[in-house]
Amino acid sequence: VARLVARLFKSLGVLKKGQLIEVTRKDLIGAHHGETAQLTSDAVKRALGGVLFIDEAYALRHDGSSDSAGQECVNTLVKESEDHAGEVVIILAGYGKEMAAFLSSNSGLASRFPNVFAFADYSVDELARILAELTAVKGFSLEESLLEGDSLTQLVARTIKPAEVPKGNGRLVRNLVERAIARQTDRMFGVLQDAGTVAHGALTTLTEADFESPPSGAKSEENLAAAFRQLDAIVGLGSVKTFVRQLAAQMQLNAERREAGMKAAADTSLHMMFVGNPGTGKTSVARIVAAIYKAMGLLRLGHLVEVDRSALVAGYAGQTAIKTRQLVESALGGMLFVDEAYAIVTDERDHFGREALDTLIKCTEDFRDDLVVVLAGYPDEMKRLAASNPGIRSRFATTISFPDYTAEELMAITDAQLADEQLVIALEARASLGSIFRAMVAVRDRECGNGRAVRNLLERAKREQALRLVGLPGKKSKEQLMLLLADDFAPVLGELGLAGR
Repeated sequence: VARLVARLFKSLGVLKKGQLIEVTRKDLIGAHHGETAQLTSDAVKRALGGVLFIDEAYALRHDGSSDSAGQECVNTLVKESEDHAGEVVIILAGYGKEMAAFLSSNSGLASRFPNVFAFADYSVDELARILAELTAVKGFSLEESLLEGDSLTQLVARTIKPAEVPKGNGRLVRNLVERAIARQTDRMFGVLQDAGTVAHGALTTLTEADFESPPSGAKSEENLAAAFRQLDAIVGLGSVKTFVRQLAAQMQLNAERREAGMKAAADTSLHMMFVGNPGTGKTSVARIVAAIYKAMGLLRLGHLVEVDRSALVAGYAGQTAIKTRQLVESALGGMLFVDEAYAIVTDERDHFGREALDTLIKCTEDFRDDLVVVLAGYPDEMKRLAASNPGIRSRFATTISFPDYTAEELMAITDAQLADEQLVIALEARASLGSIFRAMVAVRDRECGNGRAVRNLLERAKREQALRLVGLPGKKSKEQLMLLLADDFAPVLGELGLAGR
């Protein structure tokens, strides 16, 4: 639309050139004091005679911010728009809510940008018309059955989820058409291989099947079984495994009830809280749950995006919401795993953290049909986080508790890691390990007695083994390279006061 405005104003004689110059915050904000005003002024000068289009303009400055460079940019824009009135058209673009706050942040903005145009998301019917136009532009046609009645509209409704529209609109349709063309190409290649010839029209015709992912019932069942095997292979966590199976069974039963025309639990939230100490398998289970949900058709992609506070919170005001939303959008179709979620908001004065958490909670509702968010952290801290924010309590109704491992489970984890690394331990060393694990479990420290502690312990033992073997003359045998002795665990025994036991 901005490009059309530039051309229209040129044809009407309002603008001399009619060019469109597109910029964002990074093009206008300088790294040094005074540089921002020059960059902003230069951008306006490049657009003289045409249109300067500033995308995500709300990111230039946030209301109540101490972002001096952003304020300098806004002040320069206001001045340049006044100095070059009639020579350039400046368009500020962005999300509605954020733009309203941005315009209210400077008294000069609202008066100099009085014309506000709200761009609504496309309806399903409009997306269907865009699909037909894009198909023609790319030199393809739609099969006749798709052009009858509302068949094309129904196709779009099936293939594009409502939660996806606000983040993509027309771009989603373009991706849909490109995937359909790719499937059609593969289909035609198969036909040519089998028949040796094909009608000319068929080479450029897209069918309904080209737009929809092929049925994968058997493959989904196979993937679901594989995910559950991965879950069962994890040491311990009996209660967690049971809970996950119960969740999966509940989702499957709800789907079967709906297919049978019966009432089923409506709008069941898939968002969860994982509470437990470090090294108790929270991330591993999250990855498996994402795979289970994908196999069940609850998630499109089933990938896992891991983040913490540093990934969500930006360095200056106004950018945290954008950064958080971008990370959420990267996880759409899969799972967003927020580790140490309680640390997002450090205290009552942490405005950046509060902005990140508020944005995250809003996104869980906006994209609830295409995203699962897991908040993870220590039990006590996560309880306080949930108690302090009603939005978390209502949207994260499912909590899975991850218990610390027992001494026997720690030994089983050790055996699995030793097998992976082609290592074995002597009988005396196994007795030493048993003493170490029982001491760890007795301490019940957050950082002690879990999977991470096992990895650290074995790494230390391998270093002791390396130092011991390097002191031996000659070439080492395979048995020597594989064997960990009790002496390799002696330093840890000493530190725990278990030497000689």
